[in-house]
Amino acid sequence: MKKVLIAYFSQGGTTRTIAGHIADGLLQTGISAAFHDITTPLPALSCYAFLGVGSPAYLFRPPFNVLEFIQKLPALNGLPFFVFLMYGKIPGTAGNALRHALTKKGGREIGYAKYKGADVFLGYLKRGVLFSPDNPTQEECNKAGAFAKEVAHTLE
Repeated sequence: MKKVLIAYFSQGGTTRTIAGHIADGLLQTGISAAFHDITTPLPALSCYAFLGVGSPAYLFRPPFNVLEFIQKLPALNGLPFFVFLMYGKIPGTAGNALRHALTKKGGREIGYAKYKGADVFLGYLKRGVLFSPDNPTQEECNKAGAFAKEVAHTLE
């Protein structure tokens, strides 16, 4: 059975939630998933057939710790990867920055998806505004499962 490492950063839990739905979708195609919180030491990538990286978008960009995680990865030498992104109002270029960084490490992109999450930007919260508080919705979670199946199909 093929195995994927889904590495993610999830400050509020929504990126982890979507990672779980992606893992469920992959499992339906016969691919098992292991999760990796990027704030902990990286397991050996040689155990995995491909890599998934999940991140929130902060002010239209990926968080610094996600970019540092990618920079510290060993050379990917053609390892297939996919990226998924959580955003509140506008994703900006966050997803493209992650894709570019992983490609620069020698990875081969097989998929990219973005999902609407709760926007908890402090500037909005101080004004008493919480955009999309109920996200990710069930529809977004279903999209994550469908995305996983598309990624699995790419690997066939």
